[in-house]
Amino acid sequence: MAAPMNSPRRPSEAKEEKKEYKKAIAKRPALAEGQTYYVVSSAWFKQWQKYVKDEGTDPGPIDNSALILPVDTPLSITTSPSKSSEPPLAIMKPGLLEREHYEVLPESVWQLFYSWYA
Repeated sequence: MAAPMNSPRRPSEAKEEKKEYKKAIAKRPALAEGQTYYVVSSAWFKQWQKYVKDEGTDPGPIDNSALILPVDTPLSITTSPSKSSEPPLAIMKPGLLEREHYEVLPESVWQLFYSWYA
């Protein structure tokens, strides 16, 4: 399926991907209340870093399954009580540590990764 005209397309080479990432990450503000951030598995992110340094293979689709509780776990999926029409939210596993288990990405960087690897 082709990407919509207004969404970024995945660069054809790892070098170009790295350049786009650097531009997006350079614009990121410090973590601030009220801003939207996304998490991505550190294992996936490290594989992507190796890929853009020509030290590894394409990391494939983003896989955050190691970060969330299984669907059949009680309370693993929830919806906002006041907004029951919203899609369910996944619950992160307790005890996970930033940079060890996951990376926090500003929305602009997540949008790039999502457009390339979703």
